[in-house]
Amino acid sequence: MDPIFIGQSAAAWAEGQRRARRAVHTAWAGRCEALLDRYFDNGEYEQTLKERLRRLYPNNADQMVENLLTLNVVRKVVDTKAKLYRRPPRRWLLDAEAAALPPDHGGHRIFADLVRATRLNTRMKWLLRTRELLGAAVLWGQIDGRRRVPVLTVLPPHQLVVEQHPDYPGSLADAVSIAVPVGGAADSPLSAAEAVGYVRYRFTSDAQGPRRLVVERLDADFVPWPEQPPELGVYAGLPEYPFVLFRKGETFGSELFPDVPRSLLLMAQWLDHELTRGALNSRQTDFPAYVFNGSAEELGAANPATGAGAVICLNDEEKHLESLAVDPREKERNQNLLFMLKLFAQMNDLSPSAFTFDVELLSGTAKFHDKQPEIEYREDLIDQLTPVEEDAVWPMMRQLARLAGFPGADLLESCRLSVDFPQQVIPLSREEELKNLAREIGLGLRSAADELVDRYGIEPEEARRRVTENLRLSTSAETTGGS
Repeated sequence: MDPIFIGQSAAAWAEGQRRARRAVHTAWAGRCEALLDRYFDNGEYEQTLKERLRRLYPNNADQMVENLLTLNVVRKVVDTKAKLYRRPPRRWLLDAEAAALPPDHGGHRIFADLVRATRLNTRMKWLLRTRELLGAAVLWGQIDGRRRVPVLTVLPPHQLVVEQHPDYPGSLADAVSIAVPVGGAADSPLSAAEAVGYVRYRFTSDAQGPRRLVVERLDADFVPWPEQPPELGVYAGLPEYPFVLFRKGETFGSELFPDVPRSLLLMAQWLDHELTRGALNSRQTDFPAYVFNGSAEELGAANPATGAGAVICLNDEEKHLESLAVDPREKERNQNLLFMLKLFAQMNDLSPSAFTFDVELLSGTAKFHDKQPEIEYREDLIDQLTPVEEDAVWPMMRQLARLAGFPGADLLESCRLSVDFPQQVIPLSREEELKNLAREIGLGLRSAADELVDRYGIEPEEARRRVTENLRLSTSAETTGGS
């Protein structure tokens, strides 16, 4: 007998394992909800902070809560690290042989319309923010039959109910089924705790034909509806699940989603505690400290309240309390907070100046060294996003557009996508930018048309036409002014 089953049956051991995994999953989902609540400031985190302050400061609980002060360091870190799509990448179409499509090909206009209709750049930005916050995020593709356009929705990973494939447990594309909690409408995802039903995706196959994607509505108990919405039948034409998983790094063993980074939440709790305590200490005239000129036995077992209006009965006219003048030491406290924030930034691949608001005149070299952690982190993201995630999103968009009846979607059927993210630049003044640009043009390293292409994403021919027209208008204005 396997030694793991000594003293218990195989069924009992398996049931114990299932309970343990459910407990771990529940704890992970709770941490995801806590991070989302802190990022969006939905209020649950604030209530938890108030309860923590009441436990730590029972004598001054009401005063501590009234002086509650929070700083959303979670959003600061996440948005700074996930600003890859601040300037959208340049995307262009390729044919089946990976050659650029000719300029007059109709697919260019259709592709531009599809990107605008799906709000791709905004969705990818929120997808990356959710990935930074929770370690993973899922892009869910749907079809809006009324507008005949694809719809892209960003989902936190803990909202999905995934039945993993026994042979490929770490792959979302190979899952046996994927369910998404929804409310009354299919495009309104809710958290699992508030769900009134689900939309489940699964593949079925028989001996006579290939596999087919089945999409069905389930109630809260995972029982299929007696009558399914007819519009869900359109998804049968999809060869793959309409989900794209973005995750940080690789998972361990059979885990599909990585654990969440708890350091963000712990840092936020510490910082908000220190800010609240500092706000209270800065009002020492309202909350003075006291010294009792007797023994602890004479004062009694209860700790004296130090809040304004507190009454302490001493039972002896010769015994009294004396107030002490207290220096808030705000400057020292603020320096300590700033030191911790700078250290925290460096540990999270951010520049040390991410939490500094002082105006500092730095040279180009100093700016580079200050921004180097962010630049390197961004380059690593580009290596991950360009060949994998962007390429995975495009086939899903193309297939959904075809099934939705998006105008001109047939022209995109055999097209491939190429993506080029703009290079990370060191923030310079406008004068420095123009001097550097003029020097590069003078050395022949680039042209004015290249700058228009990189900045506005227009075609090279259109950029050259604009440069010529701008030079003509500039020359004409100088001639008119001189005469």
